[in-house]
Amino acid sequence: MGAFSGRRIALRAAALALAMLLTACASIPLSTMLRMSRLDEAALLSLDPAEVRVQVAITEGFEIAVDEATLELELIGAGGEVRTTRLALDLLLQASGTRGGGLLRPPVPVTVYDLTLAQHAVQELRGTQHWARAADLTGLALRVQARVSGAPRGADHVRLWTGVRLRPAEEYMTLFEGARFELEPAPAEEPSST
Repeated sequence: MGAFSGRRIALRAAALALAMLLTACASIPLSTMLRMSRLDEAALLSLDPAEVRVQVAITEGFEIAVDEATLELELIGAGGEVRTTRLALDLLLQASGTRGGGLLRPPVPVTVYDLTLAQHAVQELRGTQHWARAADLTGLALRVQARVSGAPRGADHVRLWTGVRLRPAEEYMTLFEGARFELEPAPAEEPSST
């Protein structure tokens, strides 16, 4: 078996292991696990950073801090070196929509944020691709970071859907599918003493 075949198998195994680990933390579709297992060095090196898209959907009434949203790419080289690149995102479109509520549950109204790599992030990803060519990759991971910046009064949880699309002809790879996060109750306001 050639070196490339061994790397490809290792990349697939790492992606599948990552997908299985994430499944324990949140709802990740089987289709994403399969697509991540096929994401290899050649796919990463051939993508056009200007075509990468990220989609975040959050329970209606909540907002994300778009100016802080990032796509994080973690690459592991054959020598064990790790390169983590946090890529800033810009807003393309914000719209209302719905997402599946789950088995026997009604759809959930959401706000959908369509995001693209910021211009400087496109250049950063090209630099990361250059590094990856020389690093002989053995593993990679994708993460979307999106901080909640606004919440409706009295909300006790929020649901989140995130996905990444690497090429225009592809569908989004779902990273989180309706993950539910419990919120800390807001501290009670103290009565004024006037």
